[in-house]
Amino acid sequence: MSTGCFVLTFDSTHQAIAMEKRLQGIFQAQLMPTPRQITSGCGFAIKVKEAERRQLDEALQGAEPGYHLYLLENGDYIRQ
Repeated sequence: MSTGCFVLTFDSTHQAIAMEKRLQGIFQAQLMPTPRQITSGCGFAIKVKEAERRQLDEALQGAEPGYHLYLLENGDYIRQ
């Protein structure tokens, strides 16, 4: 995975699929395996380009809890 992206992780598969549907109308959101460096209750994650942060923040407003946002920077995942 390259630098310059955010990764959303989830507590459950249901939450991951629901978030994918929520984001699809805003930008291209695609489920992917959760990176090994991140501990998560679910094996799915969503990758979002760093340039789409504003749209992501807007989409997450009012979203149900159960997701975690990480910034991938220089090979490290930094929880936001």
